[in-house]
Formats: sequence, C-alpha cells, structure tokens
Amino acid sequence: MELRYGNAGTETSLSNIFNKKLSQAMAAKTNGELSMEIFAGSLGGEQKLLDSISLGSLDVYNGAYTGTREFNIFYAPGFFRDGVQAKAVIESEIGQKASAMLGERYGARLLGVGRLGGYNLMLRKPITSLSELKGLEIRSANIEGCIEGLRHFGAIPTPIPFNEIYLALQQGSWTAFSPLSAPASRASSMKSPPMWWNRTSASPSTSR
Repeated sequence: MELRYGNAGTETSLSNIFNKKLSQAMAAKTNGELSMEIFAGSLGGEQKLLDSISLGSLDVYNGAYTGTREFNIFYAPGFFRDGVQAKAVIESEIGQKASAMLGERYGARLLGVGRLGGYNLMLRKPITSLSELKGLEIRSANIEGCIEGLRHFGAIPTPIPFNEIYLALQQGSWTAFSPLSAPASRASSMKSPPMWWNRTSASPSTSR
C-alpha cells in the first residue's frame, strides 16, 4: 500500500526530507508493503491539502495550518516555553480535544508532533527592536495565533499560502514574512532575495 502524503513545502524542506526517510523506513519494516508517495508543494496550499484529506484523495497531511481555533492558538509567539512543554500540552487533554476537532472537520486525526525550531521573522532590513515592526506589512501563515501575534506588535499581517512565499519574495512584492521556523525555510532550494533573520520563541509543528 502506498499512502499519498502532501505538504506545501518544497522537496528539500526538513518536513519532506524527514517524511521521505520515514517512507523508506516504513517500506523496510514492512518488506515493501507500506510506503508513501510524497507530493511536495505540488498539490496546492494548506487548505487545499486539508480539503483533499476530507475528500479521501490524500491520506497524510503535514503542516501547521488546520483552519481550527483549537490548533491556531498553539502558534501564538511565546505561547510555549519550549518544545518540551509544547509536546506535553499536545499530548494532554487539550491536544486530544484539538485532535477531535480535526476528526469533526476533516475526518482526520492527529498522528504526532515535531519541532522545526523557534518562531522567526525574515526581513529585508535589520531591526533592533520589535517596536520597529509597527506598520510593517508581513506575510503570515493563515493561522490566528500568528496573525494576532504580529498585530500585537503593530505589524500588518497578510496571510499567503506557504507554497507562494518564495515567488512573492522573488517578485519583490513582500519585504518581510514569518515562516514559523527558520530550519524549514533555510532548507528550501528556492532562491530568494537576501533577508535578515530574527528568531524569537518556540512553536510546535504538527502532522496529521
């Protein structure tokens, strides 16, 4: 059996590198009876991938976006002290309720969580204080926790699908964006204009 796995990142994002190795391990453990066909950024943005889960045309989705407030809050900057605390919360009754919501909305369930690094901002120009974010238009994940976190500092967050980030940067239509985790973005093979990294607190990454 070959499961269809979808992610909005590129083939060289850490999520997809990991899942390629996971697929290989699954095949080795089952003598080739179970593996995953990986669709890296080729099936559209996060919402389209989740809709595919609902329709049954996709078996596994990996990403931060769920479109549910139960998960959105987990991605507010500084919400968790570190990855250990995030994992403990996800595995608690709170995480169970959030997972139940995935079942109600998409017919899916939470398989596990992982950490890709701290919460990050990428900017064309360096800043020395978060107060300098005031009035700055920043690409944000379409996740309420991320959006409200940026608004708290006076920024103007504008959601855009993850798979459209680099094209927007190459075209010069954005001067800043929040990729959630630096490692995932650094691993991308797509070239973008020079950016300044500003790393803050931890946030989880979830797989469904």
